Amino acid sequence: GNSRFSHLSTRQRPQLTSAGTGWVSTNFVKDLVLLRPSSPFEHLITALGTSSEAKGSEFVNSIFTSNQSRPSIYTDYKSVYADPNVDIVYIGTPHVFHRESCLATIAAGKHVLCEKPMAINETEVNEMIAAAKEKGVFLMEGTSAVSLNTISFREYD
Repeated sequence: GNSRFSHLSTRQRPQLTSAGTGWVSTNFVKDLVLLRPSSPFEHLITALGTSSEAKGSEFVNSIFTSNQSRPSIYTDYKSVYADPNVDIVYIGTPHVFHRESCLATIAAGKHVLCEKPMAINETEVNEMIAAAKEKGVFLMEGTSAVSLNTISFREYD
């Protein structure tokens, strides 16, 4: 069909970023950068948002091998959202910042995968959903990501 997300399926290297360097973000990114010969996709982590250069460097050094492309490290999340080399932002910050991070990512025209819980309450989630629909970007809560390899996506309006 004429999906507003169709460019994600045709690009063989979706370019992602992680906003956050905690335990969950670390495990998520480690999984993404594993080479899977049977997969038509190779996930490229192009940027990392973190609270300090030191935390960012430690995160990158613990995950990426010397022969893997390494992400740019930003200590300002706004720079992450503005990076033209980013298609999708994984929000792995503390959940009290999810609404703010998601809305900033959406406003920048990026797709969002937000770790659970998506927000503090239903009002915030509805605001995020409305913003994503208005901007025409994909918004997904992290719990569903466990089954990404076994489900197919269907667009709902």
